[in-house]
Amino acid sequence: MGQENSFPVPKAYDLTTDQPEQLYQILQRLEKSEPLQYILEKAYFLNFELKVNASVLIPRPETEELVLWVLETKEQNQKSVLDLCTGSGCIALALARLGKWKTMSGLDVSSKALLIARENERTLNLIINWFETDILNLDIPAEKKWDVWVSNPPYVLDKEAQLMDPHVLEYEPRIALFVPDNDPLLFYKKIVGQATQHLNSGGFLFFELNPLFSQDVKTLMENSGFLHVEIRKDMFGKNRMIKGIWSPN
Repeated sequence: MGQENSFPVPKAYDLTTDQPEQLYQILQRLEKSEPLQYILEKAYFLNFELKVNASVLIPRPETEELVLWVLETKEQNQKSVLDLCTGSGCIALALARLGKWKTMSGLDVSSKALLIARENERTLNLIINWFETDILNLDIPAEKKWDVWVSNPPYVLDKEAQLMDPHVLEYEPRIALFVPDNDPLLFYKKIVGQATQHLNSGGFLFFELNPLFSQDVKTLMENSGFLHVEIRKDMFGKNRMIKGIWSPN
C-alpha cells in the first residue's frame, strides 16, 4: 500500500472579541476597491515600511527605480538633496537612509501629507528638513543652493482619469496625480525654472515622467541649460525617468 501524501495543517487561531468585526470592516472596504495599503496604513518601498493614508500616493515600483538611479549616480562631492512634491516622503526618506547625503529636504503643498512624512521620518530615525510650500509659487531665498533636485510631480492628464482603476481614482489624492490637459508640463516648467536658480553648477535634476511627454521634458531641460539630458525606461519599457546636469555657462 503506497504512502499517502500529507500536507501541513494550518495552525488554528482563536479570534478576540473585536477581530471578527474588524475583519468584516476590512472586507467591506476591499469590496469598495479601497487599496489595501490605506486599510492597513502601511506600504513597502525599497524594503522598508512606510505609513500611508489617503493624504498621500501609494509608492510605486517605478519611483523605486528613480531612487535607485539617483543613488547610482551619486557623486562624492554631493552634499544636499531636495525632494519636490514629497508626499509620504518615500523618495527623501529612501535617499537619506541609503545615500547618506549631509542634508536632505522635502517639500509639499499638503500639510496632511507632511504629517505622514514626518511620522515616517521619526519611525525610521532619520533627519529631514520638511517645508510646506506650493511648488507653483516657490519663493526660495536667492542664496539657497542644492546639489541634487528630484521630483515625482503630478503628471496624469485629466482626460486620462477615465482609464484609471477605481482604487486609484476614487481614493488616491487628486492633487498629487493630475494636471490640466492644456498644460501637461505645468510642474516641470516651474521646477526646471527654479532649478536653474537653486542648483549648484554641475548639480543633478531628476524627474519621474508621464511617458507621453518624455521628449517634451527633455527639450525643456536642454533649452534651459541642462546638459547630458538622459531618459531612462522603467521595468515596463516606458520612458519614465529623466536626468540632467545643470550648467550655468
